[in-house]
Amino acid sequence: MAKERKKTNKTISILIVLLLVLIVTVTVLYVGARRDAAKWKSLHHAEVKATGDDHLREELRRLLELDNQVFNQQYLQALQGYGQLRTSLHEISDSLIQSRISYVQSRLQELGSTMNGEPDSNSLVDLTADSVNLLRQRIDSMQTTYGRSTDSLAENITELNRLVHVQNRVLEKKEQLNKLEFINAEGVAVQYIGEVVDSMASGVGTGMWENSGGVYKGEWRRNQRHGKGVYTWKDGERYEGAFNNDKRTGFGSYSWSSGERYEGSWLNNKRHGEGTLYDRDGNISYQGHWENDKPSKK
Repeated sequence: MAKERKKTNKTISILIVLLLVLIVTVTVLYVGARRDAAKWKSLHHAEVKATGDDHLREELRRLLELDNQVFNQQYLQALQGYGQLRTSLHEISDSLIQSRISYVQSRLQELGSTMNGEPDSNSLVDLTADSVNLLRQRIDSMQTTYGRSTDSLAENITELNRLVHVQNRVLEKKEQLNKLEFINAEGVAVQYIGEVVDSMASGVGTGMWENSGGVYKGEWRRNQRHGKGVYTWKDGERYEGAFNNDKRTGFGSYSWSSGERYEGSWLNNKRHGEGTLYDRDGNISYQGHWENDKPSKK
C-alpha cells in the first residue's frame, strides 16, 4: 500500500513539473511573439516614413525644375510639367501646384497681348519683377515645405538679391530702355530690349537670336554680350557666367540637356583652364586642366 502511494505521489510530481515547463514555454513564446510584432510594427512605420520622405524629395526636386523653367520664361513647358506633377502628388499639396499653374496662365495671357503690339520700356521692368516675385515664392515654399534644403535656399536668396539689384538698376535708368534690332559679328539678327547707349545695346538687357531662338539676359557693351549673363539655347542647354566681347570667357557653368554640367574656366567659347565636368547624376567625371575644349594632362 505504501509502495502504491509513493508511486502515485511520484507520478503527480512529474505531472506538476511537466505542467510548469509547459507554462514557462508558452509564456516565453508569447513574450517573444509580442516583441517580434512590436519590432515589425516599428520597422513598418520606419519604412512608410522613409517612403514618404523619398516622395517628398522627388516631388520637390521636380517642382524646383519646373520653377526654373518659369524663371527662364519657358512657360508652355512649365505648364505641361505642373499638370503632370499634379496627377502624381503624394506629399505636396495640390494648392501649391494650382497657384503656379494660375501664375503661368496669367503670364501667357499677358505675353500674348504684348506680342500683338509694340513692346514699351516697361517690358523689361515687368519681366524682372516677375523673376523676383517667382524667386520669393520659391524661397517661401522651400522654407515651409522642406526646411532642410539650406544649400538650395542660400543659392536662391543669392539669386534673389542679384535680381533685386538688377531691377533697381532698371528702374533707375528706365528712360534708357529701348528696343533694337542689330546684326552681330557673326551675321545673325538679334532682337534686343534693354539699356541703350549711342544707339547700341549697352548695360543690362535681353536679346533673342532670330535664327536659333536662343535668349541672352545680362550685361552688354556695344551690341556684344560683355560681363555677367545667362544664355539659354532653344533645346534647353544653358550657360551662366562671364562673357567678353560676345564670347564665353572667364568663369562659367554650362548645362547640357542630357544632365551633364561643366563648371570652370572658359576662353573664346571653349573650356580652357581649371574646370570640373559632372555626369547627369552629379558625380565628377573629370576634374583638372582643360585646353582647347578638351581635358589636358599637364
